[in-house]
Amino acid sequence: MTTKRLIACSTVLTLLLVAGAGQAAANARYDQAVMASRTWADQLRSYSLKGKMTMETNVKGQTGGMQMEADLTGAAVMPDRLISSQVGSMFNMSLGVGPEHSWFNLGQMQTCYLADPVPLNRKRFAGDDFELDPDRIFNFYGGLDQFMLPEDLEVEAETGEEIFALGDREIPCQVFRTSGNEAEGEGPKEYWYDPQSHLVVKSGFTLFGNRGGMMMEQKLTFELVEYSLDEPVDESLFSFTPAAGVRIVDHLDRLTNPEAMTGQKAPEITFKTLDGAPLKLSELKGKVVFLDFWATWCGPCKIEMPHIQTLHEELGPSGEVVFLAASSEDRPTIEGFISKYGYTFKVVQVEAEDAHGLYKASSIPAGFVIDEQGVIRAHMVGAQSEAQLRKALAKAGIGG
Repeated sequence: MTTKRLIACSTVLTLLLVAGAGQAAANARYDQAVMASRTWADQLRSYSLKGKMTMETNVKGQTGGMQMEADLTGAAVMPDRLISSQVGSMFNMSLGVGPEHSWFNLGQMQTCYLADPVPLNRKRFAGDDFELDPDRIFNFYGGLDQFMLPEDLEVEAETGEEIFALGDREIPCQVFRTSGNEAEGEGPKEYWYDPQSHLVVKSGFTLFGNRGGMMMEQKLTFELVEYSLDEPVDESLFSFTPAAGVRIVDHLDRLTNPEAMTGQKAPEITFKTLDGAPLKLSELKGKVVFLDFWATWCGPCKIEMPHIQTLHEELGPSGEVVFLAASSEDRPTIEGFISKYGYTFKVVQVEAEDAHGLYKASSIPAGFVIDEQGVIRAHMVGAQSEAQLRKALAKAGIGG
């Protein structure tokens, strides 16, 4: 995963750090380890582990800065038992599947997604796009990923050999390192890989970022404390009851976006085309609509719009998807912007009160994927990558 900014005290921190990125390295031992780890993971039926995470933040080149720790717990049994949690002074989250619920609890936000139990997905996901997708959240490897060897790392050619002490055991490890790219905000990564268990018993990451004009350095370390593989797992690990006062949500999108409208009927709204003609959303029923609230002054909107144009050129001409970009600005301002950048998707005007009141678009860009029946299938806030937009459209049956 390429990280271009310091990670704040995020409750999904460990979930965001599990994937590697880069080109495959010229390191035969790493390639062999990846293949062995993949084969082992495919055959695994249960696991239980405990670990710890340490994060230290300093001004670059200094020591003794703020340090935080979290205890990690992970366990799973196919086909429908999972727990992944981290608990510490600044980190408090858990997700899982048990006999009564599937859940995702964010302690700092006092918010919990709660639903019926679901079967676990076993797909291994690559790439650095983390999203609140059930297949990623309720995944057999969800409590184990921090301790599995990432694939496609750009590791150094030389592999180290070190002993890692796990309780009273001394484990000979292969140590794979990456060089990092400080210009991209990423320092070296290290993975202590145990060829016997196929687990990464320790890993370390260094991240760089500018905060208030000072270059900061953040070091994260994950260490395995105990584990069992393909052995019986304590069923009580998979029981969960939300704490009193926690806000319960019925859709994953609402964990971080409480006002997410996913699953709701899209409210009727009337736009005005740049020719001055009224356009009601209901006139587009029977088609998939991508509706984006934006403004010419909005930096994140400018980042996202080229991706919308790419998808419009691919999906728009056939009528498969109608792309609507709605701004509350005056027509000359909108037309000047569209002309400057050559965008060809449909741009309309909208009353600010309608955008805020009907679609809760208090932050922009705010994107909505509306299916052929007029139901909102995805509600996104902030600039989305092309891949994220494609995944959102897939929820309405487009691509996939």
